[in-house]
Amino acid sequence: MIVNNKALPEIPEIYSIENEIILTRIDRRLSANRLNNMLEAYFSTHDGLAVIFLLLDEGSIDITINNKVMHARADGDNLIGKGMFDIINHLSCSNDVSGRILCMSKLFLDKTMRGRRILSVSQLMGMREKHTKELSRKDTLILEGCLDAVENHLADEDHLFGVDLARLAVLTFMYENMNIILSRGRMTAEHIVSNRKEDLVKRFMELLMVNIEEHHDVAFYAGMLCISPHYLSKVMKEVLNKSVGQVINDMLLERAVVLLRDSDSTAQQVADRLHFSDASSFSKFFRRRMGISPIRFKKKM
Repeated sequence: MIVNNKALPEIPEIYSIENEIILTRIDRRLSANRLNNMLEAYFSTHDGLAVIFLLLDEGSIDITINNKVMHARADGDNLIGKGMFDIINHLSCSNDVSGRILCMSKLFLDKTMRGRRILSVSQLMGMREKHTKELSRKDTLILEGCLDAVENHLADEDHLFGVDLARLAVLTFMYENMNIILSRGRMTAEHIVSNRKEDLVKRFMELLMVNIEEHHDVAFYAGMLCISPHYLSKVMKEVLNKSVGQVINDMLLERAVVLLRDSDSTAQQVADRLHFSDASSFSKFFRRRMGISPIRFKKKM
């Protein structure tokens, strides 16, 4: 393939820590199919992709996730969130695009964020839309240095602690990104003054993770938080731009997928564990969101 009278190099090597991290260089050949296939191959446990970082040296990328278009360009703060079941519908690159893409799974973030103050759960989920801000040259050099470190550690197969050092380099990259966003005026005033609401969402998410198998109703969580269901719904919409019901169903579906992947669990047992009234109602819930029945899904595993 010839672009701008220059032959493209071979497909860039993909560096990864399985189910946790993917890092690769990109050019105009990056497509929705290639990215989806890459995520499927390297995040095979389906613990869920949490975030994609695009750091472009040149050019621009348009990416459509769940039919919503987001734009990434060189010198932009290109953070894109992708949930566990979000679909990358389309991706197009300018002819001159070059840069790197770093993908991190929910599994990796759960492990690295535990006990650390990087982002609250609500902030992380709230950053599902890309922030398009100019990066200073200093910002870019710092972030490029972090990705260089990740790539070098993963490429050095002889280093006894290369994988651990790569994880630390990714963590450094995350801290540097948060420093840029938080300390240089890149968060909106509305976001800064909404700490109390974000704390409420954080507490809701923590309750949800513990109680999702038994409780699927908004009233239960509102009661645990000592607020009305209406107020909880209002805050969720403001902070995450999603309804409480959507968030509950997303997590319920995620838990169902994890349980169905257990070879010892039947669809009926999963339905019982998740407190559906019967197998039929569980099957309708699952099919509506995944496009296939839980039994067929399990057979494909």
